[in-house]
Amino acid sequence: MVINYDKIRVLTEIFEASLPRYTSYPTAPDWQDCQPDLAESLIQISGSKQRKLSLYVHIPFCESRCYFCGCNTIISKDITKADPYLAHLAKEVEGVSRIWHDSRLQSEQPSSDTQEVFQVHFGGGTPTFLNAPRMRQVDGILKNNFTFAEAVSLEYSIEIDPAVTTEHHLEACKEMGVNRLSFGIQDFHEEILEAVNRPQKEKDVTALYQRARDLQFEGVNFDLIYGLPGQNLENWEETIQKVIALKPNRIALFSYAHVPWVKPHQKVLEKQKFLTGFPKFELFLRALELLTDNGYDYIGLDHFALSTDSLSRARLEKRLHRNFQGYTTRGDLDLFAFGVTSISGSAEGFWQNPRELPDYYKETIQGKIPVIRGHRSTQEDLYRKKLILDILCHGEYYKQDQQKFLSDILYQEEEFLTFLNYGLLEETPDAFSLTIEGQLFARNIASIFDAYLLKRKEEKQQNIFSKTI
Repeated sequence: MVINYDKIRVLTEIFEASLPRYTSYPTAPDWQDCQPDLAESLIQISGSKQRKLSLYVHIPFCESRCYFCGCNTIISKDITKADPYLAHLAKEVEGVSRIWHDSRLQSEQPSSDTQEVFQVHFGGGTPTFLNAPRMRQVDGILKNNFTFAEAVSLEYSIEIDPAVTTEHHLEACKEMGVNRLSFGIQDFHEEILEAVNRPQKEKDVTALYQRARDLQFEGVNFDLIYGLPGQNLENWEETIQKVIALKPNRIALFSYAHVPWVKPHQKVLEKQKFLTGFPKFELFLRALELLTDNGYDYIGLDHFALSTDSLSRARLEKRLHRNFQGYTTRGDLDLFAFGVTSISGSAEGFWQNPRELPDYYKETIQGKIPVIRGHRSTQEDLYRKKLILDILCHGEYYKQDQQKFLSDILYQEEEFLTFLNYGLLEETPDAFSLTIEGQLFARNIASIFDAYLLKRKEEKQQNIFSKTI
């Protein structure tokens, strides 16, 4: 891919903003405090409609804190800290399963298909904080309560920290039916990783990766972060070239978000030098050039995949979707998420679990669905969600939707025309399509259909979202 750096530098000065990533619409800050009955109602609707499922399990524990981290984590080297958590996790899974299955049995649309779950993902935190027996325990909790699809139809993935992951972990994953691993690489330079308290050696990461390939996992993904202290164009290109040589199936290229007012532990990094603004974005652009010149498709925002990967096929076939795990191949699945801070979503709405362990435990002990906030989607929400997802997943805004939806809802027409005039969009007979530059500013373009964001601007509420560049 040919990148016009000068043009993008100018566009960055014009359009850089703090905007949602749209893993949901409306986004979580616009949800309301709620009671368990909202979650129970949404679970019942999912069951009664015989929906297929995606399951997410949050393991919040880490042995040490990475200074760049923006996640909700619990730091401990004591693995037994996880045991009460797994007990409460089991109660939550059992409660959700009971409500969902009761609704399925009472449905007026009975299904003969016994396969229920088509995607599973373990995230954190560090899922491999758990040892192999405890990982199998979590797998058993899920399989005792839901029926997984056959292996050929199931995507089962887990995030791993190479520094604490062993061959025993990989073997356990293989036995469980996991077919996709996400390696938290971040960078391949040991001095950069040491500076952010993420010590890991390249040779150890490479050896673990090779073992994963030997075990024939269907997919191995890499997570990288650009904008860390010590990174520059030269050493960043070295990292990307090493990634290309190893050839992971998918790559997530995250921007470091420096928010010490939210995550105070990040203040320690202010003693070091790190790139900001366009010099930082140049790291992403260089990676974009190298990856797309070496067999990777640009999926959108910060995701890349080999042209042969199912994510690339989903994008070509207009089946790409976004949820709280980022881009996914299935938009037809309701998401049930378990564990502290987890967020679930269905066609009708969303709900989030408590952020703190005591609050989470209190709810599960009482046999309640643990929830602190949520949202029941309106018809207008669904209209706007479709427009936003079409832009972020398909790179298009369809004219038929303009005729169908926009007679009923408002959008910021002046900003839309600005994007068109600056060459971020191009008109075709059926749609307005994102140009190469437009793909880099997809969040900006999608945001014009966000009624809640417009309200935030009108009320001059504090901007809490990450920068688009």
